Amino acid sequence: MKKRFSPEQVVRILNTAGIGAKNSNLCRKYGVSEQTFYNLRTQCGDMSIGDVRKMKALEGKTAN
Repeated sequence: MKKRFSPEQVVRILNTAGIGAKNSNLCRKYGVSEQTFYNLRTQCGDMSIGDVRKMKALEGKTAN
Protein backbone atom coordinates (compact mmCIF):
# COMPACT_ATOMS: atom_id res chain seq x y z
CA MET A 1 0.00 0.00 0.00
CA LYS A 2 1.34 3.42 -0.94
CA LYS A 3 1.57 6.02 1.79
CA ARG A 4 -0.38 9.17 1.16
CA PHE A 5 2.03 11.64 2.74
CA SER A 6 5.80 11.68 2.98
CA PRO A 7 7.33 11.86 6.46
CA GLU A 8 8.29 15.50 5.82
CA GLN A 9 4.68 16.35 4.97
CA VAL A 10 3.45 14.62 8.13
CA VAL A 11 5.85 16.66 10.26
CA ARG A 12 4.72 19.90 8.57
CA ILE A 13 1.07 19.05 9.21
CA LEU A 14 1.78 18.23 12.86
CA ASN A 15 3.77 21.47 13.26
CA THR A 16 0.80 23.39 11.88
CA ALA A 17 -1.34 21.81 14.57
CA GLY A 18 1.26 22.76 17.14
CA ILE A 19 1.00 26.47 16.35
CA GLY A 20 -2.71 26.64 16.97
CA ALA A 21 -4.67 25.28 14.03
CA LYS A 22 -7.66 23.15 15.01
CA ASN A 23 -7.10 19.44 14.52
CA SER A 24 -10.52 18.90 12.98
CA ASN A 25 -9.86 21.60 10.37
CA LEU A 26 -6.50 20.06 9.48
CA CYS A 27 -8.06 16.61 9.15
CA ARG A 28 -10.68 17.96 6.81
CA LYS A 29 -8.11 19.93 4.78
CA TYR A 30 -5.78 16.96 4.25
CA GLY A 31 -8.47 14.29 4.03
CA VAL A 32 -7.49 12.12 6.99
CA SER A 33 -9.56 10.88 9.88
CA GLU A 34 -8.98 12.27 13.35
CA GLN A 35 -7.84 8.82 14.51
CA THR A 36 -5.17 8.76 11.79
CA PHE A 37 -4.09 12.26 12.80
CA TYR A 38 -3.66 11.23 16.44
CA ASN A 39 -1.79 8.06 15.42
CA LEU A 40 0.61 10.13 13.33
CA ARG A 41 1.05 12.54 16.21
CA THR A 42 2.04 9.74 18.57
CA GLN A 43 4.52 8.36 16.04
CA CYS A 44 6.13 11.59 14.82
CA GLY A 45 4.84 14.35 17.07
CA ASP A 46 8.16 15.49 18.48
CA MET A 47 10.21 15.19 15.29
CA SER A 48 11.47 18.02 13.14
CA ILE A 49 12.01 17.87 9.39
CA GLY A 50 15.75 17.62 10.01
CA ASP A 51 15.19 14.56 12.20
CA VAL A 52 13.16 12.90 9.44
CA ARG A 53 15.90 13.53 6.89
CA LYS A 54 18.56 12.10 9.23
CA MET A 55 16.37 9.04 9.81
CA LYS A 56 15.97 8.51 6.05
CA ALA A 57 19.73 8.87 5.54
CA LEU A 58 20.43 6.27 8.23
CA GLU A 59 17.87 3.89 6.75
CA GLY A 60 19.50 4.32 3.34
CA LYS A 61 22.93 3.46 4.74
CA THR A 62 21.71 0.33 6.52
CA ALA A 63 19.77 -0.88 3.46
CA ASN A 64 22.85 -0.84 1.23
